[in-house]
Amino acid sequence: MIEVLLIDCHPDDWKDRLVHYLRVLNAAGRVSATVDHRSVNAGFPVPSVQAAVITGSPMMLAEEPPRAGLCEFVQSLTCPVLGICFGHQLLGLLSGSKVYRGEKIEGIRTVRAIGSDPLLSGLDGEVDFLESHQEFLKKEEVEASGWEVLAASDSCPVEAMRHRTKPWYGVQFHPEQSKQTGEKLVSNFVRLVGRV
Repeated sequence: MIEVLLIDCHPDDWKDRLVHYLRVLNAAGRVSATVDHRSVNAGFPVPSVQAAVITGSPMMLAEEPPRAGLCEFVQSLTCPVLGICFGHQLLGLLSGSKVYRGEKIEGIRTVRAIGSDPLLSGLDGEVDFLESHQEFLKKEEVEASGWEVLAASDSCPVEAMRHRTKPWYGVQFHPEQSKQTGEKLVSNFVRLVGRV
């Protein structure tokens, strides 16, 4: 059983959204701990886990930099990390990419896989995922900062990415609210963790 640390980046009035993350992660592995993004820093004791997941958040990284303690904590992790929405953007930012503000994207969007990757195993071609974001990363910048783009859509140039040297993955969409396709992606991530 893969032990997963869930890094909760939601404000207090959004905590009810954690149930979606817990459901898909516990179906694929086991969430051994949940930590609030406001309580972590480089010296925060990391529980014994094999992976970490960074949740979405309404925070706007194009407008306000993330809390230094959160950045230090994420950079101190040695286990595989999956960033979702805000978490995806945070990983890009920590690697040197800029986060851009755009139009608000809501609802189901078709995401196209670019090439093949174990994260998207069984989801080749075009797959629908739920999206809810107003910020995004640019393809050229993430590629220049060490990432490979794994998927794109008409509304977002970087829907999924994998770092070339770190065990980091990011998805702009919300697999925790995307039914079977989201469950498959999270299961793929947990399977990847078992191989690292």
